[in-house]
Amino acid sequence: MPLPAVTHEDELHRLLHLRRTTRSFDSSRPVTKLELATLLHSVWGAHASAPLAHGDLAIRKTSPSGGGLHPVEVYPFVRRVEGVEPGIYHYRSGDHELVRLRALDGDACLELLERATAGQWYFADADVAFVMTARFARSFWKYRRHGKILRAIFLEAGHLSQTFYLLCTQLGLGPYITAAVDDAELERALELDPLFEAPVAVCGCGRAPIQRSPLDPEFRPLSSSGPSPDH
Repeated sequence: MPLPAVTHEDELHRLLHLRRTTRSFDSSRPVTKLELATLLHSVWGAHASAPLAHGDLAIRKTSPSGGGLHPVEVYPFVRRVEGVEPGIYHYRSGDHELVRLRALDGDACLELLERATAGQWYFADADVAFVMTARFARSFWKYRRHGKILRAIFLEAGHLSQTFYLLCTQLGLGPYITAAVDDAELERALELDPLFEAPVAVCGCGRAPIQRSPLDPEFRPLSSSGPSPDH
């Protein structure tokens, strides 16, 4: 059954069609402090709260979370951001502030991220990486006997990364996400006990170069009749 052609010119559909993974970055045009703040607040930040029974507090963010519990934390690894010293940070979403956990110059940060992303040097070269971790107790206190809560945590990281991609696209930044990470490397860098908090994924961004990199595929629109049968 053929379906009607879909044509939307609104901003959301424009961003959805422009969104793509970036594997090369322009070091001469770094991410700004305001862009970093915008990404953190709009992707991982807390925007509202509501009281629940038994004194619990529900937090509202821009992406859904299993049980509304938001177990995912984010740790920015800053390499080159205007107005922000290089290093490893933790984002305090309720206060919208960064806490620097460790000073780390740009080269040391690149080497750490290359090891942490399983040798993906093109991702390590981004201006800033965002390590997403899961604080398991935040979900397990409510779903401790539910076998699917781990699935919900991974789904949440997916929701957050899509929001991240759309915002990066709107800001003129090139995003990436990878689940190919060396958990032990990140656990050492962040001093995590993986029984309580562990890495889930790493995303990052920088300004894409004006000329397309050979690492980035060149996509051509499909015809209005849709893909050919061999696709």
